[in-house]
Amino acid sequence: MNKHLNPKTEFTQGFRNDAGVRVFPSVDELSQKFGVSRSSLFKKGRKEVWHSERLQFQKKLAAELFVAGLIDTNLN
Repeated sequence: MNKHLNPKTEFTQGFRNDAGVRVFPSVDELSQKFGVSRSSLFKKGRKEVWHSERLQFQKKLAAELFVAGLIDTNLN
């Protein structure tokens, strides 16, 4: 698996860290990782609506994990 995707993919879909946990990095973290200015990345993300894509991906992932029985929505 490709450890280093691209800033948009890593922001919207996250990536699995060495412990296997899905991480959703911030714009600041991505700017450092990819050597891109924070402001350029922020503007591109806002223009391309990365945040909405991230939320959609997270909802879809949560639904898939729930159906697979890997998460419980009971917060008690």
